[in-house]
Amino acid sequence: MRLILIERNGTEAQAVLESMRRGGYTADWKSDKSSAEQALTRENYDVVLLALDLPYAASIELLITYRKGGGTAPAIILTDHDQSHERIHALYAGADDHMTRPLDLDELSARIHILLRRRIGHKRKILRHRNFMLDAAAQEFKLAGKPLYLTPREFAVMHALMEEPARVLSRAEIEHKIYGNANEERTNTIQVYVNTLRRKIGEDEILTVRGVGYRLA
Repeated sequence: MRLILIERNGTEAQAVLESMRRGGYTADWKSDKSSAEQALTRENYDVVLLALDLPYAASIELLITYRKGGGTAPAIILTDHDQSHERIHALYAGADDHMTRPLDLDELSARIHILLRRRIGHKRKILRHRNFMLDAAAQEFKLAGKPLYLTPREFAVMHALMEEPARVLSRAEIEHKIYGNANEERTNTIQVYVNTLRRKIGEDEILTVRGVGYRLA
């Protein structure tokens, strides 16, 4: 699952990003209206976390533009104070929920989970390939009908491969799918995840196309 955090305060942003990534989410961070608009236009997100501090009018305009452009991801508004008129305005603009700072990060994770569950309940996508079944909503992977535990990163790599099983994905493409724009150390990490996946699902199930990337058998 991929989310975007639109937040001007770098300290606040890092705390939220760290919590989301520990929970297995791929999280992008944008600190201004322009870069946020570009990301929302170019990328597909499962959740939008929008702080009303860009300032407030710019935040609401950003949300309205996103909805008018066809953006359907659930949006949670983050505010510094509990003013009902701002919350109501944001809800009419297209927000699905709101939280007031200081944030309880466990509660934020729970709210995200609930919004995703409701959304996917209407449109649930289950991927199947050979003996594999991957349910992104439930974060569940099965091999020959039996549940198999994958770490969040292994799950993300498998998800990327199963979305287009016949196509060769480059390392850069897989990195973008699981890391987004996050600034993380990535040296050989995709190869590491592919190797651990092979040990779990079978050495011959993920093929290496030399000089290009990986695809499923």
